[in-house]
Amino acid sequence: MNSNLAENLKKIRKENRLSQEDLADILGVSRQAISKWESKVSYPEMDKIVLLCKKFDLNIDDLLHRDIKEVKESMAVKSKIKSSCDEIFNFIINSFELFWQMTLKMKIKFILEQIIIVIIMLIIWNCGAYMGSFIIQQVLRKIPHDIYITIYNVFSSLYLILGLIFNIIIIFKLYKVRYYNAYVSFANNENALESKASLEFKDSRNINYKQNMTRPNKIVIENKNSSDDNFFDLLTNIVVGTIKLIGLGIVSFLSFTLVCIVIGLICSLLIVKSGLFFTGIFSSGLALGIITILGILLLLNFIFNRKSNFKIMINAFLGSVILLGLGLGFALVSLVGFSDASLSNNLKQESIEILMQDNLYLKTYDKDSISYQELDIDNIRIEYKIDKACKIENRVRSNGNLYLKPFCEDKHMIIKELIDSLNNKEIYNFGDNMHIIKDITIYGKKENLDIIRKNMEE
Repeated sequence: MNSNLAENLKKIRKENRLSQEDLADILGVSRQAISKWESKVSYPEMDKIVLLCKKFDLNIDDLLHRDIKEVKESMAVKSKIKSSCDEIFNFIINSFELFWQMTLKMKIKFILEQIIIVIIMLIIWNCGAYMGSFIIQQVLRKIPHDIYITIYNVFSSLYLILGLIFNIIIIFKLYKVRYYNAYVSFANNENALESKASLEFKDSRNINYKQNMTRPNKIVIENKNSSDDNFFDLLTNIVVGTIKLIGLGIVSFLSFTLVCIVIGLICSLLIVKSGLFFTGIFSSGLALGIITILGILLLLNFIFNRKSNFKIMINAFLGSVILLGLGLGFALVSLVGFSDASLSNNLKQESIEILMQDNLYLKTYDKDSISYQELDIDNIRIEYKIDKACKIENRVRSNGNLYLKPFCEDKHMIIKELIDSLNNKEIYNFGDNMHIIKDITIYGKKENLDIIRKNMEE
């Protein structure tokens, strides 16, 4: 006879306060059969073992081979651990849902409350730390310094740990009392959840949780009898107002950006002959314009408390991103077919004649292209090529030296050159190359040329 079964039968009767006769009635056997099983004289049939396990929620293997008391204790511990984990998990989920379902104003109010609570707790904690430090110094000031430092560090560590735990408990408790418990009751209120009208729940502290009818998936938390809520409402209104003012500033910037994009789209028609490059630039500009409009609408809806159709906005945004990618791709691919155009086609031949001075030199990035030609003239004549949008100016440095420098101020000509180059599928190296003087020839007497050559080398 299995000894575990015999002992387990006794424990089952004891835990459930059953006599042998009561257990026999449950299993449909005689009292003598129960007595024989417990005394290990006989062994129950398998159907009786199955019935016994079913009646008392037991496992056959546990009943026959283990101590059911230890098994139940182990199961109770596991059940408590599982229950604790479930509570923590539910707390996190409910807290997330609570915060998600709050309106923006309620979110700001909630965050402000937590920040103020943390600040108050930090002030209290610092005051306690200062007082504790003062007391320890007064009490232990006569003991050796090394011992004092050790004791001080121990108390400081304990105070830090206990203070941190205490602050977390206080913040957690205030959150549960002020928000969490009432929200869970509201969420579990079957009548409210089944109602199609405004959902509203009032807890024992006269705090109302109700559905926002303009935004049915949001809730509003009200406590009209609390002066604390009036204070936090004031802070919330200030913060929300500040955010909306910042939003208006962003809207103004985006509006200016949108105007620039529209102007750019119109101007892009000037390079329509560039083909695929024009298509890419126009598509990219159009996509940026749509994204900018979406940003403006989203901010305006927030500022004026209007509902945004996020489904349409998200679809429009994704479509604009795809269009932007295609446009940039077309523009980059088309650049492969562009050729590097020589600046020689865009240069003009000019010459100037200036009075010779000992401090004269020519400022240019292409000194190797300078040639010197002797000519019997008192002045200096300079022939050169330069971009059509530029000209040569005489300037005096701070040290008194006179030098010649190219200066490009004809913006209209520069823009025209850029448009013409794009329409001809050519890329000119605009920028520094525009300021380079090409094919320079300097005419003058030998002694004057030597002076200029020396100035150029210095």
